[in-house]
This record gives sequence, structure tokens and C-alpha cells, in this order.
Amino acid sequence: MVKLSGKRIIIKEGFRNSDYDILFEFFKDINSIKYMTLANRFMAFKSPQEIMEDFELTRKKGINFYGIYKKNLVFNEFIGYIIFLLSKKILGIYIGSKHHRKGYGPESLSLFLDFLFNQLGYNKVLIDTCNENYPAIKVYTRLGFKETKRVAKNRNILIKKGEQWVKICSGTIYMEITKEVFNK
Repeated sequence: MVKLSGKRIIIKEGFRNSDYDILFEFFKDINSIKYMTLANRFMAFKSPQEIMEDFELTRKKGINFYGIYKKNLVFNEFIGYIIFLLSKKILGIYIGSKHHRKGYGPESLSLFLDFLFNQLGYNKVLIDTCNENYPAIKVYTRLGFKETKRVAKNRNILIKKGEQWVKICSGTIYMEITKEVFNK
């Protein structure tokens, strides 16, 4: 079981049962999920149990989930997760909106990349996001990720605002980082 400890966060493989309740609330928050590839699917979950079952099926397909926890003396607070597709070496990160712009994303990614490169021996890792997710693109670039391509209109992320559906993603930016670049 993977457990990584950083300055302010802990990353551990899997989730506690109570984390699914928090995920259910996160997935109802448009600001938390607006750039996620599966935003519409996540918004449709009707219960924490449904999320747990879906994530378990996904895990059986070789996609691992790692909970991100803010360190606390009493109880480590669940603030997001990292998803990693083992066969394709693609990772994704999700941080709940109330924890945005506090440095948890960069700290989590740096800790997890160190694990992938320096403990598991990966040589390259990929990540992607919406073209409009400027905060994430800035973080990825600062960590050493390089853009490999942009694809227009391959992400259909729609969010419902009142009675209207609004498209919030015009395409995808693909990025990669190598072990050599990360370790500089």
C-alpha cells in the first residue's frame, strides 16, 4: 500500500469510506469539476455508494486512485485525489475547489512524480487538461511538463447553469515530463 508524506500533505493509495461522502459533495460543485474529463458523469452520481462502486470498477481496469490528505494533528482532511493509468503512464489530479490556489496541487504532483520516477522507475509521465484550465497548465509547466500537442473539440465538457447547458472546454492540451527533467 502506497503512502507518501510531504510537507503539508499525505498521499495514500485508495480512499477511506468517509472520503466518498466528500467526493459526492465535490462532484456537485461546478467549480471543483468544470475541467474534469468526466464532469458530466461525476455530476450524475446519485450517492457516495455509487461513486465507490464506479471507482472500484475503474480500479479493476488498471487505473489507480490515490487520496490526497491535508495533514492535521487530529484527522487528515481529504482534499482530492490523483488518478494514474498504469499502462499508459497518464496521471490526473483533482483538488476540491475550497483547496484551490493554496499550493496543494503542485506539492501533491511533485511528491507523486518523485514516487513514480525515483521509486517505481518510470522514465516519462503524461498529463492532459482542458485548454482553458490555465491554473493547471501553469502548475504543470512550472514542474517541468512540456506541451506535446493540442487537440480541438475532443472534450465535450458541458455544465448546467440554470436551465442552460454551457460548453466550457474547447479542446485538450497534452503534456509530458521525463525523469531527467523532473530530477534537475
